[in-house]
Amino acid sequence: MKKVLSVILGVAMLFSATGFMKPAAAESEVADEKSQIRNYVETNVALLKKTLDNLPQNTNSDQVNNAIEKHFATYPTPQKYTNTSLDAFEVFPELKQKYEKFNVRETDTKSPFSEPVNTDPFEKIYTFKNDDGVTKVMLGKLGDIQVHQNTSKVTSADASTQAVTKTEKSVTIAYAVVGGGKIFTLWAEGRFDYNKKKKTVKVVHKDGDVNRHFSGTVFSITPRALGEARDASHGGYVYKEVFSRVYVEGILGFKWAGVVVNSGTFEVFVGSGSNGAVYGGQKKI
Repeated sequence: MKKVLSVILGVAMLFSATGFMKPAAAESEVADEKSQIRNYVETNVALLKKTLDNLPQNTNSDQVNNAIEKHFATYPTPQKYTNTSLDAFEVFPELKQKYEKFNVRETDTKSPFSEPVNTDPFEKIYTFKNDDGVTKVMLGKLGDIQVHQNTSKVTSADASTQAVTKTEKSVTIAYAVVGGGKIFTLWAEGRFDYNKKKKTVKVVHKDGDVNRHFSGTVFSITPRALGEARDASHGGYVYKEVFSRVYVEGILGFKWAGVVVNSGTFEVFVGSGSNGAVYGGQKKI
């Protein structure tokens, strides 16, 4: 199987869900197939962009995910594009370097160890805000999608002292590049007690889990840590985090932290500094 176990996978129409591929084609036939696939991907990305562009700025995460599911139900990937021997970057060689190098830790509140978001691999990054929190949708130029949400909520425990943060939750949904269906949802939730004068912070609530959505045997999802606490201090700054981490192995690609992958260790996290500033994000280990 040609490159099917590569760390970088292509979009839906570039891989066979079963792992089998067509016999080698004549050079002219390959060139024609590349052209057809490229046209399909570019058309689909434009349609996805139109779908997301039409969503109101206060759209919540459930509405975002419903819109994506409706899109793929309306514009399903043609079967003839899911059985091909072509690698994604044989069709889009100009995007190979950008996708392979892009892998950042993204946070909603800047901290000393935050990295800037490189938008090169993306067609567009959408940000939706409402009372439930912030939802980001990363739409790639290969039609790959990922949805990440950070939420804050006040609980009865939060009201007991001003030195306790709101309950922060970080959720990421991984969508398969084959057909655009949800594969799994990974989330972490935490609340933090902080003291600005003493420059201390501690975890007072932690939780997390992974929910598998994709049926079948193409993916193995193994939890490595769910709702665990850790010290994340950096450069003289004091931080504590709650994180959830899983190991995923399979042949169908999905996006995580800006990269289209098929196997590896992935996590989401929330954290707070000693000044009570909270943040959340995702990364590939």
